[in-house]
Amino acid sequence: MNIEISASEILLTLEEREYIRRRLENALSENATGIERVQVWMVGIELTDEHEAHYCLINVKLIDASLLACDGTDAVLKTALDYAVERVSREVARNLQQRRKQPAGHIHGSAGSYRKLAQVEYTPGTV
Repeated sequence: MNIEISASEILLTLEEREYIRRRLENALSENATGIERVQVWMVGIELTDEHEAHYCLINVKLIDASLLACDGTDAVLKTALDYAVERVSREVARNLQQRRKQPAGHIHGSAGSYRKLAQVEYTPGTV
């Protein structure tokens, strides 16, 4: 699985990067064939002199070019990551399951309406 990990305002250790990678691979492995790329951003947020929080944003690009994003925030880095991973795992599974249920050739949105109109044959003299 193609996983890109970035950090801002914090330094991620090699162990933390491996934890992030393993956590995502385990959570998304069931739907890995539908995923093109996963991007993770970890950000340290200084709340006060004594307290800080960690923000995690996960973007998942699916094979069909859909983009799903989920985030999590907590004082503990791994907890912020876990919140985001659980959310994105559910979103990916739900999104891919909905796509499997749709009939072949189904197009989302107004493009689908256009396609239906384009398939109607025009017979001269009919209104």
